[in-house]
Amino acid sequence: MRVTNTPRRTPAENAAAKAFVLAAQATVIKWYLHDHASVAQLARAYKVNPDWLPDTLELWDVALRDRSPPGGSE
Repeated sequence: MRVTNTPRRTPAENAAAKAFVLAAQATVIKWYLHDHASVAQLARAYKVNPDWLPDTLELWDVALRDRSPPGGSE
């Protein structure tokens, strides 16, 4: 069981964070494509669920990077 001292965010706070990402579309795409920020890094920076962000990037026609480690498994 994960124990945290951080209170859960309200639905209004989550909606506001998502709205901020949608308003910052150009910046989010730039960070992901050109500055090589990971989905996890972006989700933390914008305080959104990391499961929501990849779907949003795909809606914006952004090709998601492969998540496997370099070199693969041999």
